[in-house]
Amino acid sequence: MATASAQLVAYVPLLFVAALFSLAIATYTWRNRTEPGATPLTGLLIGMAAWAGFYGLGLLTHDLGIRLVWLRLNWMGSGFVPVFWLLFALEYSGIMAWTNRWTVGALASVPTATVVLAWTSSMHDLLWSDPLVEDLGAVTILRYENGVWQLVFNIYSYLLIAVATALLVRMVVRHRDMYTDQAAALLLGSFMPAVGYLISALGFSAPGIDLTPLTFPVTGILFAFTIFRGNLFEALAPTAAVGQEAAVEAIQDAVVVTDEDDIAIECNPAAASVLGTDDLTGQAVGEIPALSAIDLDGTERAVEVDTPNNRTLEVRATPITDVHDSVVGHALVLRDITDRKTDRQRLQVTNRLLRHNLRNDMSIIIGNAQTIERATEDPQVRSLAERIVDAGESLTASGTKVRELEELIGGESERTTVDVARLTRVIVADLRDQYPDARIEHDVPKSADIVAIEGIDAAIREALVNAVEHTDEGERVVMTVENRETDVLVRVVDDGPGVPETEREVVERDEETALSHGSGTGLWLIKWLVERSGGTLDITVDEGTTVEMRFDRAVSDGD
Repeated sequence: MATASAQLVAYVPLLFVAALFSLAIATYTWRNRTEPGATPLTGLLIGMAAWAGFYGLGLLTHDLGIRLVWLRLNWMGSGFVPVFWLLFALEYSGIMAWTNRWTVGALASVPTATVVLAWTSSMHDLLWSDPLVEDLGAVTILRYENGVWQLVFNIYSYLLIAVATALLVRMVVRHRDMYTDQAAALLLGSFMPAVGYLISALGFSAPGIDLTPLTFPVTGILFAFTIFRGNLFEALAPTAAVGQEAAVEAIQDAVVVTDEDDIAIECNPAAASVLGTDDLTGQAVGEIPALSAIDLDGTERAVEVDTPNNRTLEVRATPITDVHDSVVGHALVLRDITDRKTDRQRLQVTNRLLRHNLRNDMSIIIGNAQTIERATEDPQVRSLAERIVDAGESLTASGTKVRELEELIGGESERTTVDVARLTRVIVADLRDQYPDARIEHDVPKSADIVAIEGIDAAIREALVNAVEHTDEGERVVMTVENRETDVLVRVVDDGPGVPETEREVVERDEETALSHGSGTGLWLIKWLVERSGGTLDITVDEGTTVEMRFDRAVSDGD
């Protein structure tokens, strides 16, 4: 008995050291509570500290009543250790969806019930019965019979620990090149208390002694190694897991996932092929030639970059955030647009040449035709001259629209909030001045905020101009704007002859063919502006033409 007493006396200081050590690490993790996994890890360490500290105080207490108080306080810490450990493993592994308040509440139900049973133990024998303090001199041992709820709690705790361990093992296997040291230390740290508890539960320790808290210093040291040497909060595994989920929809493209230090932690084979390397894992984005100019600042952006092998990539960077909305990395989607860029450059050059020649030659043709029109007395010649002037002005107008199309293709397409109701009022007022004989009716709400690119007014103006110019004098043109639940509908209706079927087919197919081509550049202008704004265009012909443009409603702060 003297030997057991001496062992316990030496055991008590170690328990207090374990408690203080756990609290010290908990202080650090709490300062980093915005990081994934920091909050449950803090709870885990505080639970371990309470377990060790109150158990140590109990060993020094001879009064049964006070000893039971320490035991109940012990349960308030130790009872929640498995829950916090599982929550930490979930966040560390990137399974954020399971760390919501409903899951936490469900997981905490058994420990909460255990604490309630501990504080009401005088009324039942579910947790323990027949408690007795055995005096060993300087220290004491509390002996009691375990109740049925103790078995329930033990099974539940080991189930949570097993799941948490499985998650960490899975993470080690999936990211063995980057997180082996961190996860191995965490696994060993969690394994030590389980071994201590198992030894005590199976009766291999001295009678009445729980060896579990004695393992906490080892666990604390391993956790400290992971945090301070392994940079737990600087290279946390959730970045990879969340990044993989964020890139699922774009998996057919080249995808690179980085951590918060802009280190590549995941890439698919397409990315390795596009960037001309076998494996990007572990490389800093700034050290990858094709990506070195990209600024990853936590905002979504798209840039064009040139690769060393003379290819052009469109790189779209999307920040990856955790449950605390902290940026923990970026998902980069790379798309080879070399052919598209080349075609665009050729188109721009061709358009500039044609437009320049068209404008100059048409100016000469129109000028000469007008001279002939003024100089001739022959009605037939005058009529032919007028037709030449009309055709020339039409071609010049087409050239102007082509220039607008070119600016659209090469310009920025950032979307912003536009009050389309106010915009249409301005357009209608302008066209009433420009076409005084036109009968334009206008029905719009006070305001109608949409999400669209700058320049969307050109699409609406073109639709209304087209309706006015193709409607007979006296016939009405109606423009309406309608606020709907999720979108805004802009409609232009006229009683004219309707848009030719060939023009509509070309725009609907989104391509020109040798046998079916359209000269209606205005329709293309409307279509591209609307689609770049994220909207849809619908043209129907039935005793006139109806043009419907649908745009997403802009969400205000009050919505």
